Amino acid sequence: METNEITTQITRLSLSRRVTVLVLFLSILAIGLIATSRLPVEMYPKGQEGHSMEIRTGWNSGVAQESMEKLGLPMEEELSTVRGIDSMYTTCSQ
Repeated sequence: METNEITTQITRLSLSRRVTVLVLFLSILAIGLIATSRLPVEMYPKGQEGHSMEIRTGWNSGVAQESMEKLGLPMEEELSTVRGIDSMYTTCSQ
């Protein structure tokens, strides 16, 4: 029952003091944008560089030759169009 009373009070405050709520919302939004722009985001750990890609797929019902023909080679052909990849290596096993 207390949450219903708190919700009612917040609603009444929002309706009676619209400018205050708007300024509070804009302040929180501005602080969030500033914090997001200054947050350092790194995709890779420092020192790790390279132009390679590894993708693993599993196919339990096929033999190695069949999985190479049906999965490995078509995937290698599609991924060969990705820019910046120096080498690609495909293996298939049972």
